[in-house]
Amino acid sequence: MSLHINDSNQLVVSKLPSLTTRLKNSAAVAIDDRTIYLFGGWDEKRTLNTVIKYSADRGTSTIVNLMPTSLEGHTATKVDKSVLIAGGYNGVRLQDIVYRFDLTTGLWNEVGRLKIPRENHAAVLVQSGRRKLLVLIGGWDGYNALGICEVFEVLDYDPWVIPLGVESLTLSLHRNKPSAISLPDNLLS
Repeated sequence: MSLHINDSNQLVVSKLPSLTTRLKNSAAVAIDDRTIYLFGGWDEKRTLNTVIKYSADRGTSTIVNLMPTSLEGHTATKVDKSVLIAGGYNGVRLQDIVYRFDLTTGLWNEVGRLKIPRENHAAVLVQSGRRKLLVLIGGWDGYNALGICEVFEVLDYDPWVIPLGVESLTLSLHRNKPSAISLPDNLLS
């Protein structure tokens, strides 16, 4: 479903075109104002490794790439001209891998490891001065909801991410499928 306000200041609700497959537990990233990439997910039969490009201009969805492994319940975070994919479930077990997808070349790299394999977590990119930090929040470890966050410094060059020692960064309540949003500093002042 798409919502927008028209020239007469009325709310307009439109149905979006169907995707190439049924899809749950995927991770989505807005590439620009009119394009969304959907990474992996579950089609109610199997865990997927597809990268689907949804074009709002054309109303189409197309498989444009394949991930190194099938994943659902993972996160996708756009960082400049790349997307970081963290954690998830591959249909057999939880994953602890961080992948980098280069939007320009379409190439994948394994760039890091989580301390705790997890799915159903949240991810936010935080700007701290000149540093970019990827913060993974909560999730599920296969047995329990997690209260631990993991933080990576994001670099513009190989090795792309560096884990930071932040064992004290915990949630007051453990959360499976937490929601998170990163706001610019000027909104908070």
